[in-house]
Amino acid sequence: MKKIIKVVGALIVKDNQVLIAQRKNGEFDSLWEFPGGKIEDLETPQDALAREIYEEFEAKIKVENFIVNVFYTYPNFILDMDCFLCSIIDNSNIKLHDHHKVKWISLDTPVNEIDWVPADIEVYEGLQEHFRSL
Repeated sequence: MKKIIKVVGALIVKDNQVLIAQRKNGEFDSLWEFPGGKIEDLETPQDALAREIYEEFEAKIKVENFIVNVFYTYPNFILDMDCFLCSIIDNSNIKLHDHHKVKWISLDTPVNEIDWVPADIEVYEGLQEHFRSL
């Protein structure tokens, strides 16, 4: 049986755009993802997300509503990812520690225009559906 890895993702939205980050290491180097990471013992998903975003960007966020869960099977593990709508409280010094770069994309950007980490395709589609339903 494959190991299930529980992670959280930040859907940082501002002015009908969402922040995405280009991975710097590993199997998915140079592909785009929503920032976030693993939940540590005794952390809530929201606390894990705030910690991860601070570690990755030195930015403080406000974690808002749950948007989508993605349960994605990779060759060596299963990713169980909860994604939350977030806003940046202080982005005056975003520093890149784990990514090549970040960029804001319009929520209208077609999914196939971005070279996504595979699981994040479903996340992006879920985010787009959320905003279409408002």
